[in-house]
Amino acid sequence: MRNITVDLDVFSKIWALRRSDEQDENAILRRILLVERKAHPESASSSEEARPEFRDGDENMIDSVGKVRWVDDIVSGLKLLGGEASLHEIYKTVERIRFSNARTIPRTFEATIRRTIEDHSSDSEIFKGEDIFRKISRGRWALR
Repeated sequence: MRNITVDLDVFSKIWALRRSDEQDENAILRRILLVERKAHPESASSSEEARPEFRDGDENMIDSVGKVRWVDDIVSGLKLLGGEASLHEIYKTVERIRFSNARTIPRTFEATIRRTIEDHSSDSEIFKGEDIFRKISRGRWALR
């Protein structure tokens, strides 16, 4: 186990995100960062997915009324993923963005992401006006 040093306000934010079943900072951060516990840490696979780095402001897109929209989180996620990604990559990244900002993650969040992408893509039959996403292939999307 390694030690890290954080400012008091960062430490306070970590504990503010604590759930009742989490006993320490490691458990809180493991959930927020979506780090799964490995059965044997020494046998970590080289095929493990790289997680995108979050930079200040990347995950904090807020509309003019101050309300965070799903589409903003999806745009942020796609930017972190280089502008194009599979739905699976988008799901994982948007989930990390929402967890790291203490926003809700409904059980149906994957369906919500798909619907939001299709609502905002002229490549979709349910397009609703703001053309933000482009369909690359089945299950793969990009920013326009």
